[in-house]
Amino acid sequence: MHLSIGRTCTLAIAAVMTAVLPGEAAEPSFDCAKAEWPVESLICGNGQLAALDVELARLYGLARDSADLSDEQSNALTASQRTWLKQRNECAEASNDHDCVENAYVTRIAALRESYPSVRADDDKGISLGPFDVTCKGLGAPATLTFVNSDPAVAYLTWAEHALLLTQGMSGSGARYTAETKGGETVFWNKGNEATFQRPGKDELTCDIAKRK
Repeated sequence: MHLSIGRTCTLAIAAVMTAVLPGEAAEPSFDCAKAEWPVESLICGNGQLAALDVELARLYGLARDSADLSDEQSNALTASQRTWLKQRNECAEASNDHDCVENAYVTRIAALRESYPSVRADDDKGISLGPFDVTCKGLGAPATLTFVNSDPAVAYLTWAEHALLLTQGMSGSGARYTAETKGGETVFWNKGNEATFQRPGKDELTCDIAKRK
């Protein structure tokens, strides 16, 4: 399924309005009655994290079942998933376990979408979109953007050695994503295939967004 950037923004806003609220009953990909790890109990009690878990399980399944995946690639995928699960479970020791788990899921979703093009075939069945190629005048490096339409919706932006998880907020038009960063608030505001990127203490940048082929 091919989506224009404008359609992508529409889907992002619609998903925010219809997704499961964080305080509502959650249904992740695993059986909450058999939850063994503290992080699993956290996911079962949070609608956003449960939605992220379901989406990650969907993408991982698509990557694992890809017909063009060699045995070596399949083994590497399985190993990387096991490593990721271990890191996710360690979020139980984090000072903010929710943010740690959210970040773990979003970065893994972005990595699967980046590394396994086959997982992008059924985007109408999930809540993630991308990767998109982002070019910002003055940024000095190309950027990559992934949207995850959980509630709240998030955007994952990477460039050079930087990675930023931004949360969607209220906006009169387009989709406005923010993150608290060193020095203040960082804002990425996209309208169609154009965006502005504002970091604390730096000039506002204009950006072009293109869907990865």
